[in-house]
Amino acid sequence: MPDDTALPVPAADVVATSIPRPLDDHYRSPPECMRALMSMVDLSAGLHECCAGDGILAAVAADQLGADTVTASTIVPPAETYFAVEKQDFLEVTTLRRPWIVTNPPYSKMGGKTLRNAGAAVAIISHALQLLEDAGDEAQGLCCLMDVRFALSEARNKPGALLYERPATFIHGFQDRVTMYPAGTPMDVRLRNGTSSYGWLVWLPPFRRPGGHSLFTSALNSRAHRQVGDRERFRLPLIRSR
Repeated sequence: MPDDTALPVPAADVVATSIPRPLDDHYRSPPECMRALMSMVDLSAGLHECCAGDGILAAVAADQLGADTVTASTIVPPAETYFAVEKQDFLEVTTLRRPWIVTNPPYSKMGGKTLRNAGAAVAIISHALQLLEDAGDEAQGLCCLMDVRFALSEARNKPGALLYERPATFIHGFQDRVTMYPAGTPMDVRLRNGTSSYGWLVWLPPFRRPGGHSLFTSALNSRAHRQVGDRERFRLPLIRSR
């Protein structure tokens, strides 16, 4: 597979109107993706959603785990959030806040800057794994909702690169196509169903396994985890089936 210098922009799936790529790659995460993760991974020890945006993933986690086990932060919280989202630059965090770190990280935009080769995601994942390593027995793991092609990049799998030194333990891929919602998309805009293959990349101890491999599963189906009322609760756009 050729090396990707930048993953495809999810906003290419938008129809019915022209919507610019959001600041800092803020694509709103479908709530069903968090429920799917919790069907596979026990997060009851508590989680920090470190790139929370408007807090959809954190809100869904709190539904099941309780709000007191969930912390959410982002570099610039939007005006409207669905959970208490703190203003915090995750790359400046020096100690692990919860045993789990869970997020849908930006790929190439962060702090108003564009970083090549999915540099934003690489920086966030690298920092998260270092926090987890430093925390020792307190740490449980990292879960990132991403296009699974991130894990197949030649550049990120070379010796010395992120996924060579610290490969994900599991990649739980979605059988169906997940649609990400560009921040600011009105509810009445109809989006074309996504075409990218998303999944949860999960890192468990030991976090440093040079030359190791990820176990890939395709056990998840996002549609099975949708709930009536999600669209109204989180003000989600319409999805047009292909």
